[in-house]
Amino acid sequence: MNPMLRDLLASVFRYLLGYAGMWLVAKGVITSAQSDAYINEFSVGLTVAVAAVAAGLWARFKSRQKLVTAMASPFAMTEADVTRRVAHGLASSVTTPTDEVPL
Repeated sequence: MNPMLRDLLASVFRYLLGYAGMWLVAKGVITSAQSDAYINEFSVGLTVAVAAVAAGLWARFKSRQKLVTAMASPFAMTEADVTRRVAHGLASSVTTPTDEVPL
């Protein structure tokens, strides 16, 4: 499986588990006395969760981008060199499979 896709699915799955907890509260499996803070702050919690998912996915994307760019280089590079190459649009594809050499 593509590593970027695997990381994306893992991030989404973690947050779905959190929403499963909210669903348990909404259906009464967990009493409202136990979860008043979650019910009252649902919209705030949802906003924070979406922001957290987006930030996590962006960080994974940038990390993967730097990794494949460094791997594609024919010579040793410092982290600063890799960051400069990525900033100048010379990054390799993040969807490169694990059994292929990045270009």
